[in-house]
Amino acid sequence: MAEPSGGGVTPTAIPETTPPQRYPMTDYSFTLQAVMELQKAVGGLTVRIDELIGKVDKQADRLNSISHQIYAAWAVLIVFGALGGFAISHLWAPMVKLFIFSLKLPKRRDVQADFRETSRGRLAQARETEARIIRLGWATSLKRT
Repeated sequence: MAEPSGGGVTPTAIPETTPPQRYPMTDYSFTLQAVMELQKAVGGLTVRIDELIGKVDKQADRLNSISHQIYAAWAVLIVFGALGGFAISHLWAPMVKLFIFSLKLPKRRDVQADFRETSRGRLAQARETEARIIRLGWATSLKRT
């Protein structure tokens, strides 16, 4: 049967010293350096988080101000809407009456009445003209009726 180790010889005794380390580190400087780098990174993150908290606080104040402005705008709209509704409800009927009476709607035409009025007017106008002619003495051949 073949030996498991390459040399073919089995060790007789256990060595009395520890084997040499692969990485030469007998002190804790590497660990200390890693901890310091982590502390530096955490400090940078802490500063950034504090800046973000300040910006968020400013934006919260700005949003609070905007919400108050929107609330005030709604209050003004409601007040003016109520006043406008009150004014319209009390002034609507008089305004409609004023508007209707201000319109000059054409009357229903009565053709026979129009003919009578114009013919009477023309007859009166002709008589008036004849009276003037007679008064002025221009009419020598006109008959008086």
